[in-house]
Amino acid sequence: MNHHVLKAIVFGAALSVAACGSNSTAPSSTTTTPTTTTTTAPTLPTATASGPVAECRLPSSGANVGIGLPRNALRLPASGDVRLVVLFVDFPDAPATRSVDSAYALISPTAEAYYRAVSYGKLNLIFQPSLVWRRMSKPSTEYGWASLTNALHRAYIQEAVDLAGSAVSYGSAAGIVVISNPDAGALFNGPAFSSSANSVISAGGRSFSNAITSGRDLISWGAYWANHELGHTLGLPDLYATGSSPTHRFVGVFSLMGLINGPAREYTAWERWVLGWVSDDQVFCAKTGTNVTTLSPVERISGTKMLVVPISSTQAVVLESRRVEGYDTGISSGVLPYLIDVSLTTGNGPMKMLPLSDTDTSKLTSILTVGTSLTYGSVTITVVASDSTGDLIQVVR
Repeated sequence: MNHHVLKAIVFGAALSVAACGSNSTAPSSTTTTPTTTTTTAPTLPTATASGPVAECRLPSSGANVGIGLPRNALRLPASGDVRLVVLFVDFPDAPATRSVDSAYALISPTAEAYYRAVSYGKLNLIFQPSLVWRRMSKPSTEYGWASLTNALHRAYIQEAVDLAGSAVSYGSAAGIVVISNPDAGALFNGPAFSSSANSVISAGGRSFSNAITSGRDLISWGAYWANHELGHTLGLPDLYATGSSPTHRFVGVFSLMGLINGPAREYTAWERWVLGWVSDDQVFCAKTGTNVTTLSPVERISGTKMLVVPISSTQAVVLESRRVEGYDTGISSGVLPYLIDVSLTTGNGPMKMLPLSDTDTSKLTSILTVGTSLTYGSVTITVVASDSTGDLIQVVR
């Protein structure tokens, strides 16, 4: 059964137009009293009150990364000063030929600026780089990257930490970044280490459950690679499909946790709620019946950031407003609808743009504008009006 039907609703006004043609007859001397037509502006629905926000707070599964609330307590702090030690390593078979400063410039200062912006100034990422290449003990081909396990990944990071020894202080650090020689081909990608309490990195007399390690793809992804992988250390899942195709059938270009180099890198409102950047009083929780509110674009700090329609104990339909601002550069302005399912794990579709489609891998047409409506199951969404401040929406549940 198809639960998602996209339909258009046309709002318009009939205008009466008098046509004037040529006439060889002399004009009549009769004086005609001009008439005026008054156009009545459409009546907009009245805003309604939100239901209890707790009813929209879908529960966390307790996994290392996930889309439920609250996020895993072992993940990095999402607000305040968050300091990360940055180490640089190369290999006997792939010695670094570029300067360590140029390698560092691949992530900084772009990564820090991104988090300051999308967190509304709440997260201040601070890198603490040790600007020297340190030589790992084995060739780059012997670290198991083709079939990397948690244990292999942990051992790799631990070796980099041990190489630095007492030259690096971890006293105020919350996590670790290991930048490998970007030209070392065997390390083809750069995964995150978001571990449980029984699998940690030991550094400076402390234990760390969060780290990221770069690979060759740092050159193509650039600094946003760091933000994506650090998103995992903050507790967020992959929103693209891992291990199956089409890869971007779930959220398309939306969210940095979906497509790193896409035209809509802004985190979604739901992700920001999970991270604490959107507060409870910026969430409208839909009640049964008719719900009306104005959504402020997610790229801006104030206003209501999303309307949430809980449809089960693990699922909700979410609406947010997007504009061509900030890190959203190649989209249309309007309302973005999506489905949250906290029972689904990272890479398996915990967030999906509506309407559901496995063939649409951009989701750019998911944006709803004035005059369009979307029905998913028993939920009908209508965009009533829009201006520079946001979008007025009506949801019937």
